[in-house]
Amino acid sequence: VGPEPPGPVEAVATDPAGGEAFAAGREVHWRHPAGSHLLSGHASTVAGIAFSPQGNALAARHYGGVTVWLVRAGDAPRRARLEYAG
Repeated sequence: VGPEPPGPVEAVATDPAGGEAFAAGREVHWRHPAGSHLLSGHASTVAGIAFSPQGNALAARHYGGVTVWLVRAGDAPRRARLEYAG
């Protein structure tokens, strides 16, 4: 299991490897068989989360954008560098 969320849970997602994530406020809590991580620093309340089909990325939707995290059990999550030319 793990720590209780700091507030109301806005979204929940599961990854293909048996992990789970939930969003509460501006934080995403990711738990997996190898441990757990806190993904923070989002611009506003996270309203939706989803794992990629391969389970190696987690998208967190918040007001004004999306943050994509590169996630892999056993490694520290890191923000993906995305470029957009529109």
